[in-house]
Amino acid sequence: MATLLEGTTQQKYIITKVTGDHALTTRLAELGLRIGKMVTVINSAKSGSGLVIYLAGQRLAVKPVNG
Repeated sequence: MATLLEGTTQQKYIITKVTGDHALTTRLAELGLRIGKMVTVINSAKSGSGLVIYLAGQRLAVKPVNG
């Protein structure tokens, strides 16, 4: 299974899994990042240090838990 960090910019993806501790996954769910939702990768750092996604009418900058 590929991660959003491995995705191509300007492509749409359907969320199949959200990983992290309980507080993180709860907060992401509150922002609308849930299994089955479609997101678009707007921009991804080449170093893998983070990305910007488009979700539910808003842009969201996210950073990997281990990055």
